[in-house]
Amino acid sequence: MPDGPGKTVVETACLGCHEPVRISNAGYNRQDWQNVVHMMLNVGAPVPPDQVGVLTEYLVKNFPEKPEPAPSIIAGNAEVAIKEWVVPTAGARPHDPLAYADGSIWFTGNFAGYIGKLDPKTGKFTEYSLPDSKARDPHTPKSNPCGMVITSQDIPWFCEFGSNRLASIDPETMAIHEHVLPNAASRPRRTPSRPMTSSGTPTMHAAISAGSIRRRARCRSFLLRAGQTRCRTAACT
Repeated sequence: MPDGPGKTVVETACLGCHEPVRISNAGYNRQDWQNVVHMMLNVGAPVPPDQVGVLTEYLVKNFPEKPEPAPSIIAGNAEVAIKEWVVPTAGARPHDPLAYADGSIWFTGNFAGYIGKLDPKTGKFTEYSLPDSKARDPHTPKSNPCGMVITSQDIPWFCEFGSNRLASIDPETMAIHEHVLPNAASRPRRTPSRPMTSSGTPTMHAAISAGSIRRRARCRSFLLRAGQTRCRTAACT
């Protein structure tokens, strides 16, 4: 790491989890470095409040934005308009945006532990915090909501990647309901939109750390390590 104010903060707060090359190979503008720093703060990086600005300035100065690859121009008649909305919580790392029937956009605030909703017409964001903000994996102090799906009953379901839970949010009351998975080591990350049960709940999710894919409707586990399929409960036999 180059010398200068902020080097010590990088060594004490960043290199405990990341290799130096992860930082030295990066290159961002000021806004993007601020977002990266806030992402790390959201997941528990031990940076004292009075050193956040020092760290950000160090990264901006020593690892500036790198030139982007030149685009390949393809002749033809095409017009594309892209509109971006900045989420209110810095470093939230939004995941899996999905369009709802009323035109709103639901998403997971992966690094900030909340479920978000955007009204594209007004630009208004609403954030719903998860019930247990202390659910954690070895790296983060949040429940890290990740994969999301809107079921056939118009109910958003999502995976809590930082814990062994699936959850849903009631679009009418905005109440969040969590469902604990039987394997404490499970870290569900994605759930497909199909298949679903007759009540419209997701039937499968990928449990990353536990090395399995689980099917909720019949509690069936497909053990990836052994390459075998085995039913874990009497109801599946």
